[in-house]
Amino acid sequence: MDSILLLSIFLVFVTALVGSFLQRRRRDRVLAELQDYHAIARMQNGERVWGRMEVYPNGLELRFSQPYQNHRGHLATSYILFRDSIEQLQCLYRYNSELSPSNQARRERELRRTHSPGWWRIALRRAQNFMNTFRDAINESMGMLLTRMKGTSSMSLFRTQDERLKKIGSQALGVVGNAYDPILERYLGKRVIVELQTPEGEKEEYAGLLREYSQAWLSVFDCRTRETNRLPLGDHLRLSLQRDLDFWMRVERSERNADHLILQLRLTSFSEQALFCKSIETGSYQFPINHQLENGETAEFRLDDLPFDKLDASCRDRLPIEFSLIAPERLADADKEADSPTSAMTSCLPDVELLIESEREVDVFAPRTLAVLRHGSV
Repeated sequence: MDSILLLSIFLVFVTALVGSFLQRRRRDRVLAELQDYHAIARMQNGERVWGRMEVYPNGLELRFSQPYQNHRGHLATSYILFRDSIEQLQCLYRYNSELSPSNQARRERELRRTHSPGWWRIALRRAQNFMNTFRDAINESMGMLLTRMKGTSSMSLFRTQDERLKKIGSQALGVVGNAYDPILERYLGKRVIVELQTPEGEKEEYAGLLREYSQAWLSVFDCRTRETNRLPLGDHLRLSLQRDLDFWMRVERSERNADHLILQLRLTSFSEQALFCKSIETGSYQFPINHQLENGETAEFRLDDLPFDKLDASCRDRLPIEFSLIAPERLADADKEADSPTSAMTSCLPDVELLIESEREVDVFAPRTLAVLRHGSV
């Protein structure tokens, strides 16, 4: 048998095997940084989904802190986006005030690697950039080599393999390399202004540090935004991740009206910025607050007419319930005799949202189809 034919079969088999193995395990290098972080996915239809991020080569999954009942009455534990539906994303947010101490330290290490990369990271990135810069030239060289080999081969079967080999070689180079952009590469670790297009045709700007980019995504750290944050008081994990706020709640029956609950809410601010508490809302119900909470201040609010159907029916015999939610790093300063909330308690939180307007520090992960680096900054 012609040795050229054997070589072609060997190359097709080995390259296809390696390329398939790598492709199935390759994650987008921007999205991979969100692995195991709590993040908010902002969809193009305006919907927001919150959960712990799982990043796969073919999609994303946001794991909820507790089962969520959808409009059909089914309990969902996560939100899954496959590769073909990721384009529904407007962007991904990671709020620094919601990071655990371990994840805050992990994020700081990521930033240090951007500002002061080790020699091996520099070498690896240069190798990736080289592969991308010269990918077309390498593909052409491979094509010329295969054409020459085909001309010297006496086997007609090999003559049909050159396009297949070029395709596999191109796929292998795509796995090894990543998108290279000389402008984005220059601004890595520097302050930039990224322009994001909204579905309404408007443009939003995010000023921060360009952390990373890929062919499809880019990430900007340390952006400051002023917005209204909707905190679900029924999600104890989401509340416990609030580094700027500690919560105390009491839920009990109303003696005046059997259809109402009484919710007492106490907030203590540890934020350097003032927090404007706007209201507590759920469906058509709204309780206005309109109180500005300063650093170190504690404020208490009482709702006497909260609809009873905002509490799960299985919890009604457990009332009254009282507990506090304190950020983990402040637990050492808390009263040692205070009872920690049990799972039975936290499952009986009312389904309402606290609206707080504040300036927040956030890391933004945006698709390059909607986001563009528009300015350098200082």
